[in-house]
Amino acid sequence: MSWMLVAIAARMGIGAVLVAAGASKALMGSVSTSRLISSYKLAPESLVPGLALALPIVEMSVGVALLLGVWLPATDRVAIVLIATLTIIAVITAARGLTPNCGCFGKAFETAISPQVILRNLVLVLVLGFVLWVDAPMSATVDSVGVSPLLTAPAVVAAAAAAAMLMFRRTSHVS
Repeated sequence: MSWMLVAIAARMGIGAVLVAAGASKALMGSVSTSRLISSYKLAPESLVPGLALALPIVEMSVGVALLLGVWLPATDRVAIVLIATLTIIAVITAARGLTPNCGCFGKAFETAISPQVILRNLVLVLVLGFVLWVDAPMSATVDSVGVSPLLTAPAVVAAAAAAAMLMFRRTSHVS
C-alpha cells in the first residue's frame, strides 16, 4: 500500500471528523455551544456568542474542504492550526484543574477534558503533519480534474451556510 493512499485516507477521515464535530455543535444550537465555550473560562464573555456561531462553521468548512480535496495543501495547514488551537485550549484548561465537557462532538459524545482527549487531538495534528509531508494530492477530487476552484468553493460555502442556518434556527433553544 502506498503512503500516498494512506495520507489521502487520513485527510478524508479527519475531514469527516471535522464535519461531524461542526454539525454536532450546530445542532446543539448557539446557546448550548456558548455555555460549552464559557465552561473553559478562557474567552471574555463578550466574545463567546460570536465564537459559538463561528466554531461550527469553521469546523464544517475545513472538513468539507478536506473531503473535497480543495485548496491543498493550504486546507491541510488550516486544519492543523484549528486542531492544534483546540488542543492548546484543552491543555490550558486541564492545567488549570478544570474538567469541562470537551464538546468536540456536541452532546453526541460527552467527554470531559482529559489526557486522552489531548492525546487524541495531538494524534490528529501529527497525522495531518504526515499528510503534508507526503504531499498527497487528491486525484479523485474535483480540483484535480481541472474543475475551477470557483466551482468547488460553493460546496464549502454551502457547508458553512448549512451550519449557520442550523445555528440560527436553534439559537433560541435552551438545553
